[in-house]
Amino acid sequence: MKHPRARAVRFLSCVTLCALSACSTTSDKPTQPAVAAPAPSAVAPDVQGKQYYIFGEVSAQGAQAFDGDTTVFEAVTRAQPRKDSANLGRVRLIRADPRDPMEWTIDLLHIMQTGDSSQNLHVQERDVIYVPPAAPVEPKR
Repeated sequence: MKHPRARAVRFLSCVTLCALSACSTTSDKPTQPAVAAPAPSAVAPDVQGKQYYIFGEVSAQGAQAFDGDTTVFEAVTRAQPRKDSANLGRVRLIRADPRDPMEWTIDLLHIMQTGDSSQNLHVQERDVIYVPPAAPVEPKR
């Protein structure tokens, strides 16, 4: 029985592929049910050996492995900001492009308090993240 939407395709007069698993072909030879090909999957970018850098008031300073899909919030969290001295309200992301250098100040406290992740930029290879120290509080006299 031929399905109304089934399409049979013949290659080199010996292989018949069907769009559905059970369909008829133009050949009198019995055919095997078609096997669905696996869906194409997203291929991860080649990030082996790529890095970004984080400095300032974090425990894990220096070069960090770049996995291709990291936000500033995730990068700072992985680097373990110092609870007593990190100013998470003024984290800087520096993209040092020789032709078009860019710098953003990101308020991670705002992201944590409100859930607004519009400032939570994606890190790119060779970006520098700086977590500044909190302003020292001078004792009242």
